[in-house]
Amino acid sequence: MKKLYKNWFIHNVFGHSISELLYWIIIPFGGATRASRASVWFHDITCPNKGHNYKASKDNNYYGD
Repeated sequence: MKKLYKNWFIHNVFGHSISELLYWIIIPFGGATRASRASVWFHDITCPNKGHNYKASKDNNYYGD
């Protein structure tokens, strides 16, 4: 099952677009921090390379913490 959704095609086509949709849908109801966390979470679960995840990058602070 991992091979079905943990590849770069799925990540680039669906992971990025759905993470953006999540952000814009959640922001009016949950605020920017909650929307950002949901967006980053979805991005990261579709990413086949853990080094590409936002969590793995110590230079980025996408969670608003």
